[in-house]
Amino acid sequence: MEPIVTVVVLVSALIHAAWNAMVKGEEDALETQAAVVIGGAFFAVPFLFFVPFPNPEAGFYLALSAAIHCAYFAALAVGYRVGDLSFVYPIARGTGPILVALLSAFLIGEILSVPQLASVSIICFGLFTLALSGRAGGGIRAFAFAILVSATIAGYSLTDGIGVRVAQNPWSYIPWLIFVQAIPFLTFVIWRRRDDLTVLYQGQTRTFLLGGFLIGASYGLAMWAFSQERIAIVMALRETAVVCGAVLGAVVFREAYGRWRLIAPLLIATGAVCLNVVE
Repeated sequence: MEPIVTVVVLVSALIHAAWNAMVKGEEDALETQAAVVIGGAFFAVPFLFFVPFPNPEAGFYLALSAAIHCAYFAALAVGYRVGDLSFVYPIARGTGPILVALLSAFLIGEILSVPQLASVSIICFGLFTLALSGRAGGGIRAFAFAILVSATIAGYSLTDGIGVRVAQNPWSYIPWLIFVQAIPFLTFVIWRRRDDLTVLYQGQTRTFLLGGFLIGASYGLAMWAFSQERIAIVMALRETAVVCGAVLGAVVFREAYGRWRLIAPLLIATGAVCLNVVE
């Protein structure tokens, strides 16, 4: 992986952990998630005037990704309501790289070498160690939603990895997706909160602006990386963000952080280093 791509992916990962902590930190995760997603669309609007709408082939992936993202945001909000950040986040992110590695090999012929697959596996093992150490963090229900989130992550990552490549202008795909994905999710949230829509904007200014900027920057950088490197490799490296997520969970939310949660980041870092030096 080129050094610039590595740096971009790591920055994307850190930003991703930050906006997830924002969602976990609020009383109603669904409302907060809505504010973050709508904020991302708000920041994407100015860019729409300077880039063309993606070509028809990319438009299909754009629509499919928006639908998958809607399921992702909804499942993530419920997962954070029923489980710890340091439990749900690592499991949700940790199973994604393996799913993407398997599916990308089958669907688009991106086959990892044995050393690369071993590196991805080390990262995933570290992520699961991080998630399952300490107290349960939410039990079977939180685990189920974490797996559901993981499936949606694999789905939209593959969809966008293909979409951003087939777009005539990859930079047009990024802001259009961030804008379009807000439409189905906002529709879902309005339906869920139809008895009191004021909760969608009262006291949400900080979340709207800061969260919106963070989610747009995080996934925009990731999609650029998808256009430069194999999707499974980008996914695996990006999931190193769970180290930051686990620290935030322990420090900010007082979640469990035992000996194994100190060992797990070393496994993740080892896998990330190997991933960047093997072919």
